[in-house]
Amino acid sequence: MTQGNYNTGGEEDKRAAHTMIATFVTSLLTLATATITLSATFLQNLYRGQFLWALLVAWGLLAASMLAAFLTLGENISLLAESKLRPRHGRLEGLGLIHFLLVILGLVFFGFFAVTNALTSVSSHPSTGQHSVGPTNGSTKSK
Repeated sequence: MTQGNYNTGGEEDKRAAHTMIATFVTSLLTLATATITLSATFLQNLYRGQFLWALLVAWGLLAASMLAAFLTLGENISLLAESKLRPRHGRLEGLGLIHFLLVILGLVFFGFFAVTNALTSVSSHPSTGQHSVGPTNGSTKSK
């Protein structure tokens, strides 16, 4: 046990920490993958002409988070394979933080995109078949 650098547990504790890190990273990786996949699949239902750039930024951040997840898991596996059980204050912690921040930012941009588009109504004009896009407060503009 070493004092002062947060790696004070025994080997079992450190292995448990590495297992928890892997589980957390895998969960965030699944969330990022599902968000990209489902939003791409249902894009025609989500997109109402508002802030497409926010969706593209969200996808970019979530894709970058997927890469960061693979790097984090690789570092975690390397540390376990070498029996260098040091879950804190190393490359693993930095990669994990970058991964977490990318997921959070990606979800924030996706949430912004989804909410702004959900608040925009799309209606068909029966006589012309044209769509009009506008806020739900009643005012519309032709598309």
